[in-house]
Amino acid sequence: MSNSLSRMGFSLGKKLQFLSSFSATNLKEVVVSFDGTVDKASAENEENYTLATGAEVVNLGAKTVKVVFSEPI
Repeated sequence: MSNSLSRMGFSLGKKLQFLSSFSATNLKEVVVSFDGTVDKASAENEENYTLATGAEVVNLGAKTVKVVFSEPI
């Protein structure tokens, strides 16, 4: 992962989280891990993300979310 991607920040709730890792599980899903914990409501709030296409965000745990796109990426 490039250094610029690894320092990409996301405002999740009142705390800025940094991208720890990400992986595409298929053409419509990306799993994103953060450097700190996020609560379920903040993690699943789609307004906390800037996405080019329609997507649903699903909390997978304290530091991980899955982004499910409406169309293949």
